[in-house]
Amino acid sequence: MHIEVLSFSATAPGASGAAAAALSGDSLTIKNGKDGSRISLLGLWSKNQTSGFVQVASPLMHDSTRGIRVRANAAIVRNVLTTKFPQQMYAQDSLSAQIAGSAVAGDVELASMLLYYEDLPGVNARLIGADELATRLKSITTVDASITTTAGPGYSGSEALNAESDLLHANQDYAVLGAVVGVRCLAVTLKGPDTSNLRIAVPGEPNNPNRTGSFFVNLAERYNMPLIPVINSANRASTFLEAAQDENAAAVTVSWILAELATAA
Repeated sequence: MHIEVLSFSATAPGASGAAAAALSGDSLTIKNGKDGSRISLLGLWSKNQTSGFVQVASPLMHDSTRGIRVRANAAIVRNVLTTKFPQQMYAQDSLSAQIAGSAVAGDVELASMLLYYEDLPGVNARLIGADELATRLKSITTVDASITTTAGPGYSGSEALNAESDLLHANQDYAVLGAVVGVRCLAVTLKGPDTSNLRIAVPGEPNNPNRTGSFFVNLAERYNMPLIPVINSANRASTFLEAAQDENAAAVTVSWILAELATAA
C-alpha cells in the first residue's frame, strides 16, 4: 500500500487556462501498480493567486477534454474531492493537467493530487485505518518546523523531522494525523523510510486547522481505507519536511500532528 502527492503548476495561465507541468520529482504519468490492484484519486486542491480552475483529464477518465474541472478560488487551499467514492485511476495512464488563474507575468498557480496505490511493486508505505488508530493511540504530540522555501514552483526548505524538535520517544511508532500551517502554501510534505521516501502531503491552508490537522484521519474515515501514515521515531533524522510554494517564497510554519501508538497486538 502506498499514498503520495503529485503536484503541478502553470505560470501566468490567465482566465482561459494553460497546460500545467509536474513539479520537479513528480510525474503526470500514473505509476505502474500491480495488474488488477486499485489506484485511487483521494484529493485534489490548488493554491491560486487569482480565482480560476484546476483540471485533470485523460482518455481513461470520463473524457480527455475536461475530465475533472473544479473552480479554484484565490487565497484558499482546500481539498475539493470529498465524496466517499474516489475516482479510479489506471496504471501508466498519462494525465493532462490544466490550471487557470492569474495572467500577471511570473505569477505561479499550483495544484496537487493525492493518490493511493493498493499494490505498487517495490513500494510499501506503512499505513493504518481509523479503527486501528483508535485502539492503539497512546498520546498526541506535535512537531513544529519553520520551512524556509525558495521561489517556486517546487518543493523546498527540506529539513529533518528532528531538526527543530527532538522529543519523540525512542523506537516508537507514530501515526501522522495531519498538519496545521501558519502561512498559506500549496502543501506541506513529509517523506522518509516509512513512506518509501515518497512525499505525503497536507493542504497548506492556515484557516482550516480542523480539517488539515486531522487530514489523514478524515481520509481514512471517509473512504474506509488504511490511509493514515505511520512513521518510527528511529527514522526521525532521515524523515524530511518540505513545503510547496509559489514564486513569492513565503516561509511556512507548520505543526505536524502525531499520535504515539501502542505496539500492535
